[in-house]
Amino acid sequence: MKTKLKKHKILITIIIICVVIAGYFGTDWLFKQTYYNPFLIDDIVDNSDESVTQYGFDVLMATYINMYFPGKLYYPIECSDEGFGRYQIKAKVQEIFDPLYGDNVDNITFTIKRSKLTVDSEQILLSRVVYEYLDINETDLDEYTASLYEQWTTRDYSDIQDLPESAYLDVSLTFSKYKNAQEVVDFINSYDNSSFVWLALDTETGDQTAAGVSIYDAVRHELKDSFKKEYPSFYLDEEYTADMLQENVLSRLKVLIDHSDFIDLIKQSDLYYDTMAANKGIKQRYQDIKENGLQVIGIRGYVKKSDLLNMINSGEIYYGYVNDVKMSRLQRK
Repeated sequence: MKTKLKKHKILITIIIICVVIAGYFGTDWLFKQTYYNPFLIDDIVDNSDESVTQYGFDVLMATYINMYFPGKLYYPIECSDEGFGRYQIKAKVQEIFDPLYGDNVDNITFTIKRSKLTVDSEQILLSRVVYEYLDINETDLDEYTASLYEQWTTRDYSDIQDLPESAYLDVSLTFSKYKNAQEVVDFINSYDNSSFVWLALDTETGDQTAAGVSIYDAVRHELKDSFKKEYPSFYLDEEYTADMLQENVLSRLKVLIDHSDFIDLIKQSDLYYDTMAANKGIKQRYQDIKENGLQVIGIRGYVKKSDLLNMINSGEIYYGYVNDVKMSRLQRK
């Protein structure tokens, strides 16, 4: 009798343990399917090389950051599943012209918890510069904008002239008029001693922050063939045509449109800018380019002093914002 009772207790204990385990893993599985899961993005990167693990989430985040945070580079470090709908993505975010060290040291953490995104870093790494580009359609400049324009055409211009001939400037430039894709390519190709990394498509009314697209990718993922077909010229070659440039911009916009769940995730975070980053805004920008062609208001580059003076003196450039100056191309800091 006692033996049967003991066996019965053991059986009940085993059943309870099995129920608890099933409940644990069942709940974890349900959360993985219900809430945003970066590991379920399987239509972007090619992981056929088992020695390297890539994540489609990193491609989406890099695309978004490059579009709404001019001159910022996103370098993925680690992506981990902590269970029950919680994920951590560790990365390095830095200025695009700063040296990139492959030391696997992260400085920013993106935490996704049940479709809510939070961003943690010891310093402000993802910020936007106000009045980096000016709206050339604005004929009546307010007092502050007018003072910036005057400073650029007088004091800044004089300071640039005083720099040594070997100097290079990290500078954001507003064109005197919108340029189409062919005009942008011609502009870039006409300055062999300078390099350009980012195109401004438009500016936000009020603080003049810009939205645009990166034309330089320090980090490139191995993409699936199906992805390359759906999003042509997603990564630009060193030499590219006007058609390839426009394809690149459209592909960057389209990949965010097609992954609306990612944009929904962004909307829950501090990375979201309601008018510039809204999914509707991305769709509208995509449609405008499809119908009217690419229109670029400005460009950011690492520009040699003589090239910059030529741009200004020729009237190609309406306004500039100097981010940094190097006395020589060899200068590291």
